[in-house]
Amino acid sequence: MKKCYVLLLFTMLGFTINAQSVWDGTAMTWTKGDGTSTNPYLIENGQHLAYLSEQVRNGETYKNKFFKLNNDLDMGATADHKFTPIGVFDEYTDSSKPELGIVDDSKYFLGVFDGNNKKIDNIHVFFIDEQSVGGTGLFACISTGAAIKNLGIGENSIIEGGDGTGSLVGNMKGGIIENCYNEGLVTGIGGSFGTGGLIGVGEYGKITNCYNTGMVKGVSDVGGIVGYVDKNFTIDNCYNCGMINASGLFVGGLVGLMYAGTITNSYNIGMISDGPLFVNAIVGATDMDPFVIKNCYYSKELTNIGEEITNGISEKSVEEMKAASFITLLNGGQNPIAWTADTRNINGGFPILVWQSSPVTGIQNASEKTDCNIYVVDKSIVVECSENVPCQMNVINLNGKIINSQTFLKNNSLNITDSGIYIVTVNINSQQYTSKVVIK
Repeated sequence: MKKCYVLLLFTMLGFTINAQSVWDGTAMTWTKGDGTSTNPYLIENGQHLAYLSEQVRNGETYKNKFFKLNNDLDMGATADHKFTPIGVFDEYTDSSKPELGIVDDSKYFLGVFDGNNKKIDNIHVFFIDEQSVGGTGLFACISTGAAIKNLGIGENSIIEGGDGTGSLVGNMKGGIIENCYNEGLVTGIGGSFGTGGLIGVGEYGKITNCYNTGMVKGVSDVGGIVGYVDKNFTIDNCYNCGMINASGLFVGGLVGLMYAGTITNSYNIGMISDGPLFVNAIVGATDMDPFVIKNCYYSKELTNIGEEITNGISEKSVEEMKAASFITLLNGGQNPIAWTADTRNINGGFPILVWQSSPVTGIQNASEKTDCNIYVVDKSIVVECSENVPCQMNVINLNGKIINSQTFLKNNSLNITDSGIYIVTVNINSQQYTSKVVIK
């Protein structure tokens, strides 16, 4: 009833609420804006995004040009539409001309893409090219001068690729990503290396004030934020809650493998599957090249990882990570601060980024928050919600496989016959609750 009153109020005030159109798989040029910082090109639908992909893949870098996402986008994955990454990563050596060294024929995006706090959802990004070194994400590759900010990839999204796969960028050779997040599934296929929740391979650039809650699956160099880091790449003020599942080497809650790079003021509470070698809660492995890790934290209870003995990394209990003192610790004297308390329970009470605490625009936020409790009784997983609304529940094993999925109203009890550790996710009113449970 509360939602009906809100909708009526919006109607009385003269607001128009448009149904979100689904991308039909075609491309069409944008019609608004001139690409300047004060009048950016407006991306208003999936066709405009597909046109941007076509243009960059044909060699247009859009250097010093500005884009702004004007609406949330539904990219039609459920209608079997697949999106080709924006750009092409093509870095290689020519055995017939070794004197040339590394040849870079990549088609980089070099502009500024402002997501405008909108979300791209239901997108299926798929790209595998055995003739190249990979590069799969919304953007295949970006370099110095590029910026991606204020953008989210929604929970109904799938990103699949080979080497260098991330939800936002496959290969990052410079530039900056800030105030972004991923909720979708990221998968590195085959013998891939460099799979990350947000970036597959990061070199020279920076990612700051970002997070990942989506599952990340890959082979080697797999991380919740970035798969592979080198050449002074920087990760600052980031966190991962997503499950990480890998079959090869070098797997970490934030970074899989790091050579020369920096990680500061960040944490991980995402569970990491057993099995691979060189697995750690923050960084799977580091090399002897210069690297810096400062003020980073993890929960042993939630990550399924024991002690990580590296300077700059500390273990904290769940209770400690939800305390006000931990927020002060994470901020590490920054001015302005980056971290704040999760007063709206959008991250299970763990610290969130300051930009997340601002009310998100959109009619969906007119509804009140629903509380949800997840616990175990004997061999049953019990879910109790405070309102009688539809709830979607998924039970995931440590191999990343969904073993049961149910929709119910308010309360549910599910019997699990096999003992083990499971991740339970419950989606209610655009909120997601996640809990690790143990069935004995």
